[in-house]
Amino acid sequence: MTTLPPPPPPPLAHPAGIVEPAGVGRPMRPPRPGELTAAWRGTFIVGWGCVLVAMVAIGRTAWKMGLSTWWTGPRFEPQLLPVLLIPSLVSVVLIVLAARNARFLPYWGIVGAIALAAIATGDLGRFDGLAAAEFTVAGAALLVSLASFAGVLRRADPDPRQ
Repeated sequence: MTTLPPPPPPPLAHPAGIVEPAGVGRPMRPPRPGELTAAWRGTFIVGWGCVLVAMVAIGRTAWKMGLSTWWTGPRFEPQLLPVLLIPSLVSVVLIVLAARNARFLPYWGIVGAIALAAIATGDLGRFDGLAAAEFTVAGAALLVSLASFAGVLRRADPDPRQ
């Protein structure tokens, strides 16, 4: 009876502990300072997705009621498509940035919330109820962005012994 040779040793891990995700042939890069953790990035995407749905609902409700925000225009004379899409584009751009794992997302979210508040300012004095709803959505967007500062990855502290 002959004995079989021992099995070969397992392959070595990638340098610096970087492992390949299943089904992808390139290694994952380490997270950079300024990015959100995966959980907070998901929260940011869901929060701004809700902002998108809310702004679309406000515009659609105004249109159905026969009212017109400055960015939707009257029902039978609507604004041009680029103007009509301004509130949605703010949310979509932030969702895409979050999906691409951009750095400094909370700051960009604050800029987006300020843009939504500026959009709401255009409806003050015309339709105060719609403006109040738009300001509420902008405030919620600001809260999501401020809360996401909790998930920002920071630079590793240098060794305190040196």
